[in-house]
Amino acid sequence: MTHIQFFGYNAFKIQEDDLRIIIDPGRNLKWNKLNSLIPKQEWDVDYIFITHEHDDHADFAIKIAKHSDAKIICHMNLQPKYSKKLPKDRVIGLNPDIKTTLNGLVIETFSVLHGKATIRILKRKFTISPKSSSLGFSIFLTEKSLMNLGDTIFLPEWKDNPPPKHPDILMIPTGGQMTMDPIEASEFVKVVKPKVVIPCHYRWHILFYKRRSDISLLRKTCEENDIIFKEMIPREKWEY
Repeated sequence: MTHIQFFGYNAFKIQEDDLRIIIDPGRNLKWNKLNSLIPKQEWDVDYIFITHEHDDHADFAIKIAKHSDAKIICHMNLQPKYSKKLPKDRVIGLNPDIKTTLNGLVIETFSVLHGKATIRILKRKFTISPKSSSLGFSIFLTEKSLMNLGDTIFLPEWKDNPPPKHPDILMIPTGGQMTMDPIEASEFVKVVKPKVVIPCHYRWHILFYKRRSDISLLRKTCEENDIIFKEMIPREKWEY
């Protein structure tokens, strides 16, 4: 049995037998609540996967690693940053498009591309083009395989050369701000063909600005292709 808990944005905790993993612990960016997305009582883990370095994904990773003696797994470009505050053997930097094994845990990385965002503040539009060192992860547990994309747009080359197909569980960003929109997410689902889809990053906050995307198209795509669509609210737990 694989236990999954969702904490908003792209923050997940996964447990299978004695293995405990966090993906993108992150910081809550609401103006009145800049705390960790994952509460401290959930910080006892073995591995922390970081898809990219932005605060809503990567913040609190070092505190969690120090609390639990966990290892951080991140893009090779981010390894020096984390190694300044953690022992070097506790930070594992990976390049895109490789496959490796850590204590029986099989990890496959693939290239992703962080998207832009357009926000409106006081009737003015601002386009944000954040730089990042981003990775997509396929994580092969004993019983299930997971795929997490972080924040990415749909890359044209995925139509002919997609990331590893048929994951058991796909955690897919579908907010349309810095990520795929629901149309692109639906296309990705049809290409990769997972068993379960968990939408994420479709509720988006930066200080006073908030946005929620319609995920009904993604739900419909899953239903038409016999894929389980599992929408999760923050702190919800699910067993699969």
